[in-house]
Amino acid sequence: MNTNSRILLTAEPYGFGPSSKALAIARELTETHAVRAYFTGIGTAYSAATREAGLFRAISTSARYDADVLTEEVRGHDLVISVMEPSLALAAAAEEVPCLYVDSLFWMWDWPDEIADFQGPEEQLIHRLTDGSRQQRHGALREAVNLPMHKAQYVAHRVATQVCYQRYGGDAEPTRSRARDACAAKPIGAIIDRVPTARRLRGDSPALIVSVSGLSNEFTKKSYATGWAQSVIDTIADAIKGTAFEGSGTRVGGNADLLGTLSAGGRRSLEIKPWHSHEDFMLDLSRAAVFAAPPGITSIAESWAVGVPFFALPIQHYAHASILQRLRGSHAEAFPGIDVGATPATGDLSEMTTNVLDSVIADLREGARARTAAVDHLREFLAGLAENRATLIARQDLRLSQLFGSADGASEAVREAHLLCRVASQ
Repeated sequence: MNTNSRILLTAEPYGFGPSSKALAIARELTETHAVRAYFTGIGTAYSAATREAGLFRAISTSARYDADVLTEEVRGHDLVISVMEPSLALAAAAEEVPCLYVDSLFWMWDWPDEIADFQGPEEQLIHRLTDGSRQQRHGALREAVNLPMHKAQYVAHRVATQVCYQRYGGDAEPTRSRARDACAAKPIGAIIDRVPTARRLRGDSPALIVSVSGLSNEFTKKSYATGWAQSVIDTIADAIKGTAFEGSGTRVGGNADLLGTLSAGGRRSLEIKPWHSHEDFMLDLSRAAVFAAPPGITSIAESWAVGVPFFALPIQHYAHASILQRLRGSHAEAFPGIDVGATPATGDLSEMTTNVLDSVIADLREGARARTAAVDHLREFLAGLAENRATLIARQDLRLSQLFGSADGASEAVREAHLLCRVASQ
């Protein structure tokens, strides 16, 4: 890998987690190898990259379901790095471009064993993508980009040159199955965006940082996303009354389009304003007293990496429940949160996401018993934070050190990228 290496980077547009990991890898590429990658993506991934434009040579919008456009995007690059976005990995296979696939939820995919059957449709599609003639590969690509998400993830894992997955539990490695074994994935540490330590933001840091996350994707109806954010933010506004966080020191950020749709209501005690960049967010986070966010794996890892206690806001989709359950394990007292909402067991992803958001909205409606309990719990937590903060940090650090192993995932991913580039050039 050298400064002239043409690396194409992308991320799944689901929340801010994948794009935050892509930015971490891009920053590591720039600082360690003086390589600026190209970026392509849509939705929250594209927006996140444009806010950190200095990390990239160029940024473009992608076409997840257009095989011909995807082919043009990957052609001529030395390497594709995809953070959980299947489309570019599939196109890279069709164009015979090396691909590093980075995944933080590998432990959670519930692929059935039969998906790995050699004569099954997915494995036959993989065969055509990787071993077929040029015409067969591109025909297979047109089929693969339209697969349902879980199957697309499996095929992308299988056709990538190398898969790296972020650890999430030394005692909870990915469930052994034929499908996971076939992916030959390599574990790495937590992927954290290490912003330049020499840079400092002016002014006081918010004492309580709240993120409503991306909450904008193809599986989420905007009305339910807005309802979730409104309910949660109103609950926080009530909870900080009478605490040191009332009136100043509480900053709410997240998806700018979503936050702009919220009504003012009685939340003037909160500063509701998206961060200009992920770098600004990480700098504010490093100086905060506490971080409150939905239990996304990236939010948890970022909070841990800068030594700030994490408080779990209500879930936003089915994966959050699994992440939180594994996070707490037998250490529930170390990870307080607002535990409302229900996780549906059936339905497609869009339907399940809607049901999760709707259940949170119902639980946090004005006058609901669960809302009263949530306000009291958060207020009690904030009131005792000054006294309990050091102990809470130590407990969370102990558990998260076990789960993640290290916070060096970005540098480990870049080392793998370097090896792939070196092999490809030989």
